[in-house]
Amino acid sequence: MSQSLQKELPTGTITFLLTDIEGSTELWEQNPESMRAALIRHDAIFDAAVDAHSGVHVRPRGEGDSRFAVFQDAVDAVAAAVEFQRNIALETWGMPNPVRVRIGMHTGVADLRMGDYYGSAVNRSARMRGLGHGGQSLLSLTTKELVQDNLPTGVIFADLGYHTLKGLSRPENVFQLLIPGLSQEFPALKSLENLPNNLPAQTTEFIGRKDQVAEIVENLRKRSVRLLTLTGPGGTGKTRLSQETAAEMLEYFPDGVFFIPLAPISDPERVPTTIARTIGVREGGGLPPLE
Repeated sequence: MSQSLQKELPTGTITFLLTDIEGSTELWEQNPESMRAALIRHDAIFDAAVDAHSGVHVRPRGEGDSRFAVFQDAVDAVAAAVEFQRNIALETWGMPNPVRVRIGMHTGVADLRMGDYYGSAVNRSARMRGLGHGGQSLLSLTTKELVQDNLPTGVIFADLGYHTLKGLSRPENVFQLLIPGLSQEFPALKSLENLPNNLPAQTTEFIGRKDQVAEIVENLRKRSVRLLTLTGPGGTGKTRLSQETAAEMLEYFPDGVFFIPLAPISDPERVPTTIARTIGVREGGGLPPLE
């Protein structure tokens, strides 16, 4: 057991650091035995970086290949992220594709209950992580301002602009850590602005149904699932739940995720045309809209 697992979880204003292995599902499918050994090594590298910079571990957040730690000092959080990314890049993984990890960091007031953190601060950290790509370390404006005068040697910021975060009403000014010797060029962030979609902007935060979203995402990612239906009485939030799930699915569908309201349509013949127009498919060439 790492030293930080024995520490008491801090309260007050803290910095949240969440990680995720890029493409872990595919890595498990392609190289299950190698991936099992790689994950053990990945966890050891993460534990060492967090322990070396006074962090405290929290339970894994989300999929089994993600990790979660908190820091009372934002400077320590950034130092841990830099050390972790450097050591991940140096590791020999014994697989055709190396393990690449994305990191999201945000500083805010902790809402600690029953050994876990809740509320907008940790949600913002998770959304920051979701914007990134493997090897990329992202942080919020709040965290950036706390650490800008105490960065590890050679590390600088790149301002990636403001981005809408899934399920959160306030956009975030996102910054990337540029770490010498590591990749610094990445594709556009996986935000609502950068991926094809027509998902409506939400004016309120989505609270209390993350387990349902996770269950729906898990089902939709199965190759055998082509259609999933949510049922329930009117007014129970099925539409909002489906829209939040759609936002979660953006990174898995690079060609786009779209919301198509069909309730106003009374003629079933108009359904294919409505779908085609929404996703930008032009009718023509003698083919019916459905084809």
